[in-house]
Amino acid sequence: EEGLHWVSYEDELGVAKALRWRDTENYVFPVPLFSKRVYFNEEINMQQLYAELSAQIADFKRNEVRDSLLKRK
Repeated sequence: EEGLHWVSYEDELGVAKALRWRDTENYVFPVPLFSKRVYFNEEINMQQLYAELSAQIADFKRNEVRDSLLKRK
């Protein structure tokens, strides 16, 4: 729905599951959002997590529009 798909993201720290937005280098990492909260015995507020992920995706979309406008100039 949001143009996300699961990928294996690899960097110098290792490999992690991530959601990649479209065919870009924009990623969100939902697994650590949960695992860190579980590890530190914190409350998991699904509405807050959804809002955080939605905000990141909205940033991806804004950046895409901005970049396409800059390329036209």
